[in-house]
Amino acid sequence: MLWLWMASAHGRGCCWAKIVYAMFCGVQALCLIEGLAGGSAVYARADVALGIALCLVQLAAVVLVFHQELSRFARVRAGAIRISNRLGG
Repeated sequence: MLWLWMASAHGRGCCWAKIVYAMFCGVQALCLIEGLAGGSAVYARADVALGIALCLVQLAAVVLVFHQELSRFARVRAGAIRISNRLGG
């Protein structure tokens, strides 16, 4: 749910959403590394595989969020939304 809220905030042009994306991706990666170091791969292989897949999806989202072309698109779109809201549309 939190990821959807951040995506909505990023779509509205909130710059802090990028930083929060990156922080959550980092926390997820650290938790995954901690689990692997603790030997959880021996007991919960499916959980580790799902954790790695989730981490890769989050990493892809962070790369896309910080991509220059997409950042420009988000700024233009957010400006259009603000203008539309001011005009009552």
